Amino acid sequence: MAAAPSLLKLGDEFLTWAEFKAALDNYQETTHAELSKISSKKVETENRKLPEGVQKFPCAHVYRAVKFGCIHYGKPRPSGSGIRPNQSTFKMGCPAEIYVSSDRKKGKLVVTSFNDNHNHEVGEEVRKYYPSQRRLEGELLEEACKLTKLRVDVRVLKDHVHKTSGKLTTSKDLHNLRASLQQGTEADAVIRALEDILHNDKGAKIAVVLDQDQTLEALYLQTSAMVSSFSSFPEILFMDATYKTNNLNIDVT
Repeated sequence: MAAAPSLLKLGDEFLTWAEFKAALDNYQETTHAELSKISSKKVETENRKLPEGVQKFPCAHVYRAVKFGCIHYGKPRPSGSGIRPNQSTFKMGCPAEIYVSSDRKKGKLVVTSFNDNHNHEVGEEVRKYYPSQRRLEGELLEEACKLTKLRVDVRVLKDHVHKTSGKLTTSKDLHNLRASLQQGTEADAVIRALEDILHNDKGAKIAVVLDQDQTLEALYLQTSAMVSSFSSFPEILFMDATYKTNNLNIDVT
């Protein structure tokens, strides 16, 4: 019988990000602490800053450095003038944090700072109410999406989720799921529109920029008419932009 993995602690070393993440997940499951990423620097970005001939940070580390804090880490913002009322926050000044960084000489990720002292109650029952534990995944998510598209009442769906999985998913979570499904439909429409442009305009150019997590960072589109105009008048460039005024909350330039 395999021995249970030891809990994460100060000075622990890992060859890959996957190894560290497994240890971090085990730590959270065992202690019932809920951690989130506070800040990070990616290996890819940091390696570009290093001069040629200098040892690089291992790509398997993914991150040059990452700071994780308790979900209650940080201080809540003071109340403002009421422009954005009813803004909730988990922040309550909890000092618990874990810092891991890539050591180029060792070729390992090292836990360089570790504080597991919380200023609030920590336990299995408390953790059930956190967003990450209420999140639907796998077959449960597929079923919830199917029932949502069939317009099943949110209260009925919430009770069904709780009875079948034990998850304390809230009505707001399910309303957010419905909104995300509507966004997905519109995103599909955008993809179809781009495909139509490429089919009907052979001179059009489209480029998609994704980050390391395959999340869309930028979408570049230039029709053949735009290409021709830019070739004729390269000295002049007109740009128009909107700032997150669409339902996907992204910039359009």
